[in-house]
Amino acid sequence: MKPDLPACSYHVTTRTAHQRFLFTDEVKDTIIVPWLERLARVFYVDVASDVVMTNHTHALVRVYKPPFDLEDLRRRYELLQSFLAYPNVWAPRKAAAFYKRITDLSCFMQAFNWRVAHEYNKKYGLWGHVWGARFRSRVVEGPPQEQLVDSYIQQNPVRASMVDKPSDYRWSTCGRAKDALEKGRLPITPTCGMFRRIDDHYARAGAYIAYQDYLSDALQRRWDPTMPPPAQVVALCIDETAVEATCAALRARKPAVWNRRVYGSEAFASQITDRTKPPP
Repeated sequence: MKPDLPACSYHVTTRTAHQRFLFTDEVKDTIIVPWLERLARVFYVDVASDVVMTNHTHALVRVYKPPFDLEDLRRRYELLQSFLAYPNVWAPRKAAAFYKRITDLSCFMQAFNWRVAHEYNKKYGLWGHVWGARFRSRVVEGPPQEQLVDSYIQQNPVRASMVDKPSDYRWSTCGRAKDALEKGRLPITPTCGMFRRIDDHYARAGAYIAYQDYLSDALQRRWDPTMPPPAQVVALCIDETAVEATCAALRARKPAVWNRRVYGSEAFASQITDRTKPPP
């Protein structure tokens, strides 16, 4: 489902064929994470939140349809060609078709899945399918729903008993933000929900890490109700009641229910359905 909107958020997931555990640490470091970042610079997308597991990926992706800018399209086209063995030359007549391609979620996921499969097979001297069925996606309504989907994504490694806290898993938005802060680099700055209102990149990353780790403790019942939340969480006007409400939603696996193509209110679902209907 791809509504015709100037900007739209999606929860996207894709799994390996037969759910095989193909993604070693080296594959995540050298193939999956780099290509997700490279292609996001070509397409009009913002990967707001992601996690790479051993046999699947999750991402919260925002797809934009900005005003037509010929110079920006040329730059993105040439960046895409730089990844190819036999690059093509830019021509203005290609602009309209290229714009349509790089503002389309399906084209983005097709490019990402193809590139990962190609690089994986080349690395190990293999051929055939790396991914299983086509990726799944669901439209996400707005900041409250984005924030819950983001938390669901970041808590994946904890639910799988791979780490104790989301920030300990370096193949996720939370883990990469923590790694950047520890190394003194400009952190990857999540922009989901309430974190949008924090302008400073370092403060935003610190608050994001504190919130996701605190939420993890709450989900696993490791927190002490008599202890106040971390100062960075309090600064976001988050209290134990709000955290427990989020935990209840995550325990009910609300963002993981895929029998609907929209995650949000009934009014939003109706609006999106109307926008995706073919013209009479």
